[in-house]
Amino acid sequence: MMRWVRLAGALIICALGGYLFTLIKAPAPWLAGSMLATLPLLAAGARFDIPWVLRDAVFLLLGTQIGAAVNWETVASMGRWPLSLLFLALTVTAIIVSSMSFFRRGHGWDGPTAFFAAVPGALSLVLLVAMKAKADMARVTVVQSFRLVFLVAALPLLITGLGPAGSTDHPALVNAGSTLDTAVAIAAGTAVGSLFAWFHVPAGLMLGAALANGVLHLSGIVEGALPMALMTPAYVVLGAAIGDRFAGVRAGDIMGTLWVGFGGFLLSLAIALVGAVAASRIAGVPLADALVAFAPGGLEAMSALGIALGLDPAYVGAHQIARYLGLSIALPVVTGIFAKHWLRNQNPD
Repeated sequence: MMRWVRLAGALIICALGGYLFTLIKAPAPWLAGSMLATLPLLAAGARFDIPWVLRDAVFLLLGTQIGAAVNWETVASMGRWPLSLLFLALTVTAIIVSSMSFFRRGHGWDGPTAFFAAVPGALSLVLLVAMKAKADMARVTVVQSFRLVFLVAALPLLITGLGPAGSTDHPALVNAGSTLDTAVAIAAGTAVGSLFAWFHVPAGLMLGAALANGVLHLSGIVEGALPMALMTPAYVVLGAAIGDRFAGVRAGDIMGTLWVGFGGFLLSLAIALVGAVAASRIAGVPLADALVAFAPGGLEAMSALGIALGLDPAYVGAHQIARYLGLSIALPVVTGIFAKHWLRNQNPD
């Protein structure tokens, strides 16, 4: 019982942080404001321990909202997405290679730690595989978490600086659907998302909910987006979950890795920006959409950021899901290839 009381208190403070950001008219206020509100709480020793039920509910809502943005114009534009996805794959590869070199040659980190710190996103999978590869978990956790926090805090400001193309609400998400449409959308998203998760499809909850609602909206069975009364709490919970990634990390580890993590963040963001510019021109999408789609952060956080900023959720979500799926497949394979080399360097005898 006390666990839920503490969680409720923490989420209320996070919500106040989001509300404060709305008062100053900050972009993506509920997500960024709630995330930043967690930092003083964590410094004071608070722990959130957000239950999996709340996390899964957020994933389903985000997937449902992504599917709600799909229309026939989106389908027509998908013909230009394969080249954009190719640029995404090249960008992810460039981020990993350059960031790994930055951590290893520039700061003397060992191979496994440099590699897993360089991987852009998929934090849960990264930490699981990194642990098996005997990487320095404190460094990997801090760098990955810092990258995500920096992105959520800085990207909205960068996006709004790109001009009207980055700040105009996506047409499909301007009007909320009726109560019946909302209920049908959530029910369908939950059913298909849960089925995907049961079959262990990577990002199954979001992907299944997005596909189900894409079909519903294209067929005209359901109209409109999810109301802000549902999405705002989802942003608050997600912001708290992002901040909670620092729970249990010692202050010494954070301070010792802070500037290295910030340097890695700037490097990965610069590479993502180059890839986003190329994709924007090839796919004919606004640069703001491409930048969030290429941003080296977490799937759920970047998808939520795209929705909160009024960008094209279908384009952003498709690219973030594709990156997550690609990393889920490639990471264990690449780790297996390099594992013997890493172990040999750690045990030269």
